[in-house]
Amino acid sequence: MSSPTRPINEIISAQVAALSEIDTILTTEEEALRSRDPELLLAAAEHKTAVLEQLRDLEAQRQALSTELSLKQTDVLKEILNRCKVHNMANASLLNAQQQHVDRLLRLVRGDVGPATAYGTNGKRTTNTRPSTTLRSA
Repeated sequence: MSSPTRPINEIISAQVAALSEIDTILTTEEEALRSRDPELLLAAAEHKTAVLEQLRDLEAQRQALSTELSLKQTDVLKEILNRCKVHNMANASLLNAQQQHVDRLLRLVRGDVGPATAYGTNGKRTTNTRPSTTLRSA
């Protein structure tokens, strides 16, 4: 093995370890989102930020030395990156759903619910325009 290969392999191994850690952090983040635990979510976000910073540094080092990459390790990196991407998208979806739920609840509390929409027997949308009582005045 030539001398540049060893540091590159070590850097890639460190990247694999860091990405695996990100995957674990995303699981913790998901648990925090599902349990609505802001402290755990904040801790996970801070940990994720630190590991992502480490990944940026490792990637800069890898690119500086990248002449002979190990394809197997690169494939492992891509696989873990994909898994992290899917996990992160799922967490984003959870966040979005929770935000929509909070927005609906806030509109309900404020009395800004709008007309109710339903489907009639013919499958067409109908709107119920009767006034509703807000939670503030109930």
